[in-house]
Amino acid sequence: SSGINAEYGMDEDVELDSKYKAYTTQVEKVLKQFESPREWADLCSYLSKLKRILQSNAKYNLIPKKLLVAKRLSQCLHHALPSGVHLKTLEVYVIIFKRIGMERLSRDLSIYSMGLFPLLGHSAMNVKPKLFDIFEQFYIPLGRNLEPCLHGFILSLLSGLEEGSEHFDAVTALLGKVKQATDRTLFYGCLWRALISDPNVRYQGSFYVLTQITKRRRIGQAILGDNRATLVKALCLGLQDTNTLTQRNFLDFVLFACPLNTREFEQSDILALLRAALCVLLRRDMSLNRRVYNWLEGHGAEETNETKRISMTSMELQNIVEDADKAEEDRFETPADSTPCLEEKRREKEKEEKEGEKEEEGEEVLTNGHG
Repeated sequence: SSGINAEYGMDEDVELDSKYKAYTTQVEKVLKQFESPREWADLCSYLSKLKRILQSNAKYNLIPKKLLVAKRLSQCLHHALPSGVHLKTLEVYVIIFKRIGMERLSRDLSIYSMGLFPLLGHSAMNVKPKLFDIFEQFYIPLGRNLEPCLHGFILSLLSGLEEGSEHFDAVTALLGKVKQATDRTLFYGCLWRALISDPNVRYQGSFYVLTQITKRRRIGQAILGDNRATLVKALCLGLQDTNTLTQRNFLDFVLFACPLNTREFEQSDILALLRAALCVLLRRDMSLNRRVYNWLEGHGAEETNETKRISMTSMELQNIVEDADKAEEDRFETPADSTPCLEEKRREKEKEEKEGEKEEEGEEVLTNGHG
């Protein structure tokens, strides 16, 4: 901590330097121009000016107005802007990251990542390799310092994991390097949390997990993540996803990693998975139904536990039916307190109907009298 305090002290000394003040003024002027562009070409011009200012002040490893700089760069990566603006913006990121070094980058990672992480999902094909280079050159070497932003980083990479695309291998390799650079258990924990928070990456995330299982031919503890409740919630949401392919991937994982006789999960967790899996049958999809039945029949479980497995399955299924019946009864049961109110409303309705009939009879008498 003393080293960090000393570095902050050095930063304060630099900020008092007259030349650094002039540097700050230059940056502020060009940042002001970003507020009123007339067309996207103006943004390229402003980015070029900012780039020249940074390059002409290479002796300073501080970025003046770094929060505002990061905000403007993030805005220049908006999905509605063309790839030319995105490429020019990434050039500025590279200059900044080289200038500030790994230690400062690890401290300021969140402010620069807010623009870079969302880019991969909507960037053009010619932009993706430049973004991969930035992640490879500056993010992976941070190692465990990536952990505060690991959830967002995984979300970003999963958004670019398109099966069959030319960048599929590059994204898969980056995910592997992130996993190696950080804690494996935390990596998978963040991945499961990402699948909970963003339904748009559930297919990609489940596909990636399955590739890791089939590659190793076994389930390690790390792949279950750092929290069983998080894993179960992610699996239940995946089983209830609207995409059939996503459901298929999650069923494959459950079939392989979550046998009914497993000791890795609490009985309540298995029950939650059973509820979610049985709802899949409502889609009447043969490929999904086959996977559900294979899981219920315990394919892949040890033969010595066959009797325990079958009895447990029967018990859990019975509990689900009983719970469902009770829920339906509670749903349609009329509370005792409401009975008098309903009776009173019925009487009022009958009284109104009788009064209406009397009025009609009176009108008929008058009509006949006039006749």
